Amino acid sequence: MDLLLPIPLAVISREMLGIIVLVPMTLVVGFALGLIYERWYHASTLQRTSKRFEKLFAHVAACLDQAERACQMLQKRAQTQPLNVKQQSQLQISCGKLSQHVQQLNVAKIVEKKSKPFRQPKWSQLPTDDRTGLPDFTAYQQNLTALAKSLEKTSAEAGAIFIKIDHYDRHVKQYGMPAANEFVKQTASQIVRHLRDEDVLCQATDDVLIGLLPQLTSSQMTELADQIRTAVSHKVYLHPESNEQIFVTVTFGCTTFSASETRLDQFEDLLWERSQLAFRTTQRHGRWQLRQIAPDGSVKLIAG
Repeated sequence: MDLLLPIPLAVISREMLGIIVLVPMTLVVGFALGLIYERWYHASTLQRTSKRFEKLFAHVAACLDQAERACQMLQKRAQTQPLNVKQQSQLQISCGKLSQHVQQLNVAKIVEKKSKPFRQPKWSQLPTDDRTGLPDFTAYQQNLTALAKSLEKTSAEAGAIFIKIDHYDRHVKQYGMPAANEFVKQTASQIVRHLRDEDVLCQATDDVLIGLLPQLTSSQMTELADQIRTAVSHKVYLHPESNEQIFVTVTFGCTTFSASETRLDQFEDLLWERSQLAFRTTQRHGRWQLRQIAPDGSVKLIAG
């Protein structure tokens, strides 16, 4: 009788270790291959479906071409051998069915979303700034909200004009606060004369005025802004007390925007950034200039 020799524990440990390592690796590899196959299968199915559709379309187009040629031949033959009533009726029925199917194919297209008509925003005139009588910064924010809501889901454009009275702080030190504010007021009155009835001019800061102009294209915006710049540049500023003529310069900027750029949480920052970009660029190149800020942030000199 053979004696059963005990198997060394070292051998058992190596075999078990191999099993422990190989089994999870096999599962992982199998899972990965399964995912790859599934993706390949779906992609292959879509590709086969697309090819089948193209073949079907080509077949239908070829059949229609063949039917056209057959009709031309039948038409020539019918000159000597007219169709009877039954044949004419059969052709009319077939033609009607074919026309109906082709019409349904042409109707099956993407329906474009209709944009709603633009409605004039209701501007907030209050509260006003005591220095100029214009809507103050609070009213300006309310007007931005009103304009954004009017532009929502429309294809309309709107514009904004930025006006900065240069060296306002220097005017305050040199001529006093009342005189500096009077220069801003005189500038505002000149601008309002050239704005349309549907526009609004607000006082954003001590020395910055911002006009909101609804339903205005880019070319219309630059044309109106240039008219305002020309009118203000010919303005003679007088000291409110001494009636002395004072040298005052003004910087201008303008921009246009659509509904996609008027998100309520970003609209105010968007306009402010564009106004500051126009002002900074002009300060490096001279006064009495008008620069247009495009939606992509590019700056274009319009006048000055």
